[in-house]
Amino acid sequence: MKEFIVKFTNTNDIVIFTKIADEFKENIDVRSHDNHYVVDAKSIMGLFSLDLSKPVIVYIEDDEVARKFKERVKKYVVY
Repeated sequence: MKEFIVKFTNTNDIVIFTKIADEFKENIDVRSHDNHYVVDAKSIMGLFSLDLSKPVIVYIEDDEVARKFKERVKKYVVY
């Protein structure tokens, strides 16, 4: 499990998500729903540059880190 889908409902969700991502030293990428754009999950401006009216894809290279991060942001995970 290196990637999973998240959906944000408001700007506060994004603020919390980036703060959680910032706690991890590993790279955490967020891809647009169509995979055309990739931004750093720790960048609030990067996330706001995506079309957040649709779910986005979180990608983390390390399976264990992905599992831990997914658990921390489970309220935003859709699948």
